[in-house]
Amino acid sequence: MVFAQSMTLMNQAEHEMAGLTGMAPNITPIPPAPIPPIHYNNQNVSISNSNVGVLNLGSAKDIQVEMKTMVEQGNVALADALSAMTNAVLHDEAADIAARNELLDLIAALSQQANAKPEGRKLGTIKAIFGAAQAGAAAVQGAAGAWGALEPLLKVHFGL
Repeated sequence: MVFAQSMTLMNQAEHEMAGLTGMAPNITPIPPAPIPPIHYNNQNVSISNSNVGVLNLGSAKDIQVEMKTMVEQGNVALADALSAMTNAVLHDEAADIAARNELLDLIAALSQQANAKPEGRKLGTIKAIFGAAQAGAAAVQGAAGAWGALEPLLKVHFGL
């Protein structure tokens, strides 16, 4: 990200120098911001007490797709916060699998609404999902800190 900011400033200076000297500017292309990683291993299945406990990684993949769109639209901070939240949920081994799956589904729904055009967003649905995600983050202890960073960004993004 620092490289992209530096190249933007360098390109601006190059335009100003080209305007003064009359020479063509030498513009350096700025690479796109990287997509924040979500760390999960989709090869593991844990079985305990004859109950199969499997984390729904489809939601994690959906979130990653939505984060790619956010980065392309310039919402890098929101994508980073979503990545941190998703990773916190995926790696909290102490929390119940069902609670973690529910929270991942809620995060996926919020990320989908975040990428929707403002006129296409359903504010009532967003508020309901937001409240449920807030309660879910409190239930999944590892996600509480990540939710604290994500919550204000979502409030600003949705205008809540």
